[in-house]
Amino acid sequence: MNSRDDSTNESDRQAGLSTGGKCGLWACGGCAFLLAAAIVVSGLLLARWLADNPETLSKLYGGQPTPQILLQPGGPVRTVSDEWMPMPAPVWSPDGGRIAVSATPKISVFSFMRRPPPMVIDPRHQQEASARWLTEAMSPRVVIFDLVDGGERIAYQASAERMQWPAEVAWFPDGRRVAVVVEHIPMNEEQQEMPPELWVVDIEKNEPCKLADKVQMPQVSPNSRWIACQQPTGKEYESVVTVLDAEDGSQVWVCPKDSGHPVWDAGGDVLYFCIYEKDSDASGWRKLELPAGKVTAMRMKEVQVSRPTRLTSAQELSVPCYGGSAPDKEERTYRLRVRNFAQGYYYYLTPPLGTYFRSCGVCLGGRYVLVRTRKALWAYRLADGKFYPVTDPASLDLGWGAELDPSGTRVCLVGDLPLAGEDIFRVFTTGISMPVMILQLDEERILSRPGYAEPVLPSFDDQEED
Repeated sequence: MNSRDDSTNESDRQAGLSTGGKCGLWACGGCAFLLAAAIVVSGLLLARWLADNPETLSKLYGGQPTPQILLQPGGPVRTVSDEWMPMPAPVWSPDGGRIAVSATPKISVFSFMRRPPPMVIDPRHQQEASARWLTEAMSPRVVIFDLVDGGERIAYQASAERMQWPAEVAWFPDGRRVAVVVEHIPMNEEQQEMPPELWVVDIEKNEPCKLADKVQMPQVSPNSRWIACQQPTGKEYESVVTVLDAEDGSQVWVCPKDSGHPVWDAGGDVLYFCIYEKDSDASGWRKLELPAGKVTAMRMKEVQVSRPTRLTSAQELSVPCYGGSAPDKEERTYRLRVRNFAQGYYYYLTPPLGTYFRSCGVCLGGRYVLVRTRKALWAYRLADGKFYPVTDPASLDLGWGAELDPSGTRVCLVGDLPLAGEDIFRVFTTGISMPVMILQLDEERILSRPGYAEPVLPSFDDQEED
């Protein structure tokens, strides 16, 4: 059977980001710009009428706020904020008390109208002017939500002068600092692409400090000494793993070959990563020991184990895809896999399944694995090998992501509420945003629903792969 390891999928994702100043940024900022422009053009007369009838606006749209509590199959969902448009998935602080996310304020068509895009006669400067206007209008930043007192704090504010866009966020284990990858919007086709920058922000002091250039996807080691990153090589679909000193940003080690999928061990001085070679026999996992920089090859072997009743966060969970390539035209299948890097083995928890899904991590005391399909969450119960629904796609449409907290009992969701109905007129009054919500997992509610052999979704559209 022809297989495609999820490490390869990770490499594709890294490559997409490494080409990223243009592709990654225009994917989020550019799409938002085009959407807003289309709405403005198509609804100009309607917007003028709405602006002239404030009483009607208040009656029509003033009494339908986002619900604060939404009950799901897996437990209650509480809305943290609906005033932001998050871009990537939120990231939990190590203590589980805060959430950091790169976001823009709620996008309002009226705000765009009050700040019309610049009209530049010289076409050579039109793209630059438009990019600067987009950055100023959307005002991207890193927002931190405090789940204890309900407060919000801005950890990093993008600069329109430099066309910045904070694209990724990672916490330090001390919970006082965050690492932020800042990308740049190209100002014109001729401009040399500006590499992404890595910044570290002291949240309490509100002090940002630039740490390094040309790195992405930061992962801070558990001992806070190192930051593993991806460094684009300049070749299409290629990047290498590099390790930086977390204090001064100096390069401690860099892999000489196309590589990715770095995973820290619990101590923080050992990093596992995968090398990608054209010769499949030369590809595989490596073990890096710091600060010496010693690299050794690893041979991960498959083992057969009896069904475990409990897993820990130290074990890596993934869902590799098998089949589906052009030569064999086999149907794609997916399997939930557990890897133990320290012992050098892996095993499968499920047989091959036809439904696309991805692992979110171990939850509820290690007795379940939270997985995500295209629009819904499921809990895979180790005791009986069945999938139990956690969210209902009919009432909660998942958007940018679902992230488990360190305790494995809460999930941060970014999504939409289909029950509120889709109303294009609401765009003019309330703006475009996606609620940030917290789902408190309830095992009793999860087990009150029937379990399934695989996470089969209720509609044909939901079965499509991302």
